[in-house]
Amino acid sequence: LMKIMKSFSHIFLLLSTLVIFRGAKANLQQSYNVSSIIPAVFVFGDSIVDTGNNNYLVTIVKGNIPQNGKNFMGGKATGRFSDGKIPSDILVEQLGIKELLPPYLDPKLQAKDLITGVTFASSGSGYDPKTNVLLSVLSIPKQLELFKEYIGKLKAIVGEAKALEIVSNSLFIVLSGHNDIQLNPASILNPSYNELLVKFASNFVQELYKLGARKIGVFGVLPIGCMPLHRNTRGGLRKNCVDSLNEKAYSFNNKLSIEINSLSNKFPDAKMVYIDFYNFTFDLINNPTKYGYKITKNGCCALLGKIELNGKVKNRGNSTVKAVYSGADWDLAKASRSSGIWSIRDDVQIPSSPYFPTYAAQGQGPPPMVQERFQSVISQLFQYRIIRCGGAVDDDMANVIVAQLLYLDAVDPTKDIVMYVNSPGGSVTAGMAVFDTMRHIRPDVSTVCVGLAASMGAFLLSAGTKGKRYSLPNSRIMIHQPLGGAQGGQTDIDIQANEMLHHKANLNGYLAYQTGQSLDRINQDTDRDFFMSAKEAKEYGLIDGVIMNPMKALQPLAAAAEQS
Repeated sequence: LMKIMKSFSHIFLLLSTLVIFRGAKANLQQSYNVSSIIPAVFVFGDSIVDTGNNNYLVTIVKGNIPQNGKNFMGGKATGRFSDGKIPSDILVEQLGIKELLPPYLDPKLQAKDLITGVTFASSGSGYDPKTNVLLSVLSIPKQLELFKEYIGKLKAIVGEAKALEIVSNSLFIVLSGHNDIQLNPASILNPSYNELLVKFASNFVQELYKLGARKIGVFGVLPIGCMPLHRNTRGGLRKNCVDSLNEKAYSFNNKLSIEINSLSNKFPDAKMVYIDFYNFTFDLINNPTKYGYKITKNGCCALLGKIELNGKVKNRGNSTVKAVYSGADWDLAKASRSSGIWSIRDDVQIPSSPYFPTYAAQGQGPPPMVQERFQSVISQLFQYRIIRCGGAVDDDMANVIVAQLLYLDAVDPTKDIVMYVNSPGGSVTAGMAVFDTMRHIRPDVSTVCVGLAASMGAFLLSAGTKGKRYSLPNSRIMIHQPLGGAQGGQTDIDIQANEMLHHKANLNGYLAYQTGQSLDRINQDTDRDFFMSAKEAKEYGLIDGVIMNPMKALQPLAAAAEQS
């Protein structure tokens, strides 16, 4: 989180310009009183902006542990997941409203606290009410219910007319989505989950509008894959960012931005803005010295710098937590206060170029807009039970396909699944994971070759339900024996050679069954690369038809395939 704070200097200036002053240039160092324009601040979200609501919940997700609050007033933990103030505190402080933003659930709240704003945020929560539901935290829908309760209390204090005036002139901040993306199983199993999250966020913003909110800032999510937690557990020896999580975060942000802009046009009497701090944060994480920090891969308070635990912690082997920490992170997911990232600074420039991973041997990845549209199309196809095996078959691809197959089986075991194959092949074990799952689930799996199905790609193509295996007319299909190498001592080489022979016998046996060819014929043909056209593959028995009429390809596939 510490990485976030510096970006908020510019984010806040943008927010004050767009939300408070409606487009006018603003300088918070000027002499006018911003608090006279913004009477209160209301914050909704997760641990980034939770000042202690979870202290009053029956949950294990609490921030009131010894190392938190190290640089806070009094040096005591308050429920904030940081060593000092967090963004919601610094926001109201910069606005001149009050020094700290209290949690709504604090039973000691006074009337003056309610009048000037509170935070409803809850650590561990998300837009999706099912995210971390077993932890008993406050999801965004639950936070909305508490805000409705708050309005009733405010009316009792200042009267209905004044209460509505306070709400309409106040600033509303929404910052959530991190836990949905990284912790909710649906984020992995459902390719359309980002669209669902955006719907949750949109409904929430519209509910705030119905309750009188007119100045709403909605933050995108951080580059989640760059959090120390994921870099330490999934980033390898070099503790790299986890691209798959960052891609999900970036995709969600794009969709959320479009939706908030749409809502802004829908409700012209309100000011609704999407606020991005992904790009700056990513640059800070990967170039910490550029912003005056030494490290961003570990938090200060992690057991051996790797796994963060609530309760007793050590500073990478030391028995106590250092009072001054020069890194950007406080723990493995939050930020320290020491660098003042959330303070107003005009000397820091936010990079404008968005992040997208570069893939080895492929140069720069596709532009973000292209990737975004591509992912959107894939999500739309998944809704129609269409999945893809595109690219090399490796563990990552296999895990996705297996999860998709299991999900579609659970949703409706009576409807076919269509898998398009365009693959040069890949790992035998990864491919067999997909193969076994295809046979394990209840729906028929129809396979369609587009472009190239070679090696394991051809094997999976032929593994579709018999009578429902197809190819487009200009595709190429190739089978051969497993490839590999061996090294080490003679015994090691023998072991690896025997493993290759096992895979060869196993694959060829299945190919013989799936094609109707004899095992001797399969052994002979796979001795070298054996390429076939779509028509030749049909004659060989790898597929059952060649799709000649794309307009009929999905209803049903058999109607579009040449059966002669």
